[in-house]
Amino acid sequence: MAYASLNTMETNPCEYMLHYGGQEWKEWNGVMRDFLVDSQETKGTKKGSWHWSSRTHASKVGGRLYETALAAMTLEVYYRFLPLYKDSAAEDEFPLD
Repeated sequence: MAYASLNTMETNPCEYMLHYGGQEWKEWNGVMRDFLVDSQETKGTKKGSWHWSSRTHASKVGGRLYETALAAMTLEVYYRFLPLYKDSAAEDEFPLD
């Protein structure tokens, strides 16, 4: 799977796939995680950021800062959302007593 840019069309499905779970989530997550880790800048003053220089509107307007923010949000999807759609309720994992 090749990506020219990361935008909300990738970050939102990442959240949906996390909630969906199963094999589909494992495959989606593996591809997205590996792509993002492999495409992160590793040298110079841009180290740690992402920018694909694509011709999408978001990439042109938001640039490196925007794309880095979306990439980071995609990689931290595990930490940003409660497990809303699991078989067990949140109260089971986080007692409110």
